[in-house]
Amino acid sequence: ALTPTGRLMVEFPLDPALSKMLIVSCDMGCSADILIIVSMLSVPSIFYRPK
Repeated sequence: ALTPTGRLMVEFPLDPALSKMLIVSCDMGCSADILIIVSMLSVPSIFYRPK
């Protein structure tokens, strides 16, 4: 069975750890900062290095 937090986490198309970070950050009052961090961690590198 899923916990209430787990039910919220499945709504996000993210890694479970990142989903939990977003949910917990709302309770801790730092959701704006965590949103930036999660958005950077959830995409591939933005830098391109030609071979």
